[in-house]
Amino acid sequence: MPALRLTPDDTARLRAIRAEALVTDPWSFGPFPGEDLFESEDRAREILANPDHAVFGVEDTDAPGRPLVAMGGIMRSARAKQAHLVSIWGVYTRPDARRQGHARAVMLACIDQARAWPGVTRIALSVSERTPHARVLYESLGFATWGIEPDAVRIGTESAAERFMHLKL
Repeated sequence: MPALRLTPDDTARLRAIRAEALVTDPWSFGPFPGEDLFESEDRAREILANPDHAVFGVEDTDAPGRPLVAMGGIMRSARAKQAHLVSIWGVYTRPDARRQGHARAVMLACIDQARAWPGVTRIALSVSERTPHARVLYESLGFATWGIEPDAVRIGTESAAERFMHLKL
């Protein structure tokens, strides 16, 4: 199923899957519940309306309300000196929808969006060392590691390194 670009009308669906993601896969996201920008409906709408941001989702077309089963976003730097760089963030697939190609569809939509923005030459992302399945997906799409930050994220007394990856266009 292809990923679709979300609009401000999709705010509730995006906020719902994002809230689930923070709880289900805490090592994959920087904020804890209660710290996330998307908890503000107004801020979520602003991001979805911003032309330098794009958020993609895969919806469950058989479920009432067509909830999202996967999501991911890409944003272009607002700084002129860094307008050639974009970052992918927030890639997540609900556990019951994994291994069906949804994350790949979201990633491909993000890559296509990066190519559509004039002057973009590189896509960056980061991935927790605790999510090796995500790293494998990114590598299969051509992303390469350029650095690793040890002890980048802590939850309680446990920590994880963060792997920084990029794709040259």
